[in-house]
Amino acid sequence: NPAFGNTLPWSVFFHNGRPVQLVLADPDASAIQELTGSRILLPDYANRRFVPMQESYPPDLQRALTFFRGVNVPAVDVDIALAISRLAGANASLLKAHPSRSLQLSAFRTDDDFILLGSSRSNPWSTLFQEQLDFEFAYDPQLNWEIIRNKRVQSGELSRYVPTARGWDTGHAFAIVALVGNPNQAGNVLLIAGTNAEGTEAAGQFVTNLTQFAQTLRNHGIDPAGAPC
Repeated sequence: NPAFGNTLPWSVFFHNGRPVQLVLADPDASAIQELTGSRILLPDYANRRFVPMQESYPPDLQRALTFFRGVNVPAVDVDIALAISRLAGANASLLKAHPSRSLQLSAFRTDDDFILLGSSRSNPWSTLFQEQLDFEFAYDPQLNWEIIRNKRVQSGELSRYVPTARGWDTGHAFAIVALVGNPNQAGNVLLIAGTNAEGTEAAGQFVTNLTQFAQTLRNHGIDPAGAPC
């Protein structure tokens, strides 16, 4: 049996024999955007248009961009995947890992469950589920980076959470952990994403620490053994 038993968010995964598709971030997509100052939106990503008007860039940059083929996987994602596999126990065989760039839109039109790692900058598939979130990643053109926007501001909350750390720099990073449904499908989707790799790593460690995560839910009036909100 899974080690997490009936503890949210894991209680909705691995119990019914449904495959769990783990989608790893694409750090090469993030690197392309950093080098070119452009954005890769989901329609372009899904259609493999990673560098619009590549011929307009200097030859050296064009050559450099050919090396970002989407085959790299963040080390933090590997650690999160291993932690999830350990929690799944005997049901770990249901967990299937995929590099983000290996998928097509049709992959999400199933009743499988999904776990997506990384923000929309490094895993554009996460934007498929962004409308369901209270907190979402948003591009700030002045920073040329992602911030977190609070769509439903509550007492004591900010409307924007702006990171001061990029990459592995020191400073403040933020993260989102969200359990949502897959629209028009029966499966569940867990989003684990930070404003940088360190933020994603912290979010992954937090959500796979059952004791700490369950206590945090209780502190906010959510029964960790209850049904998803």
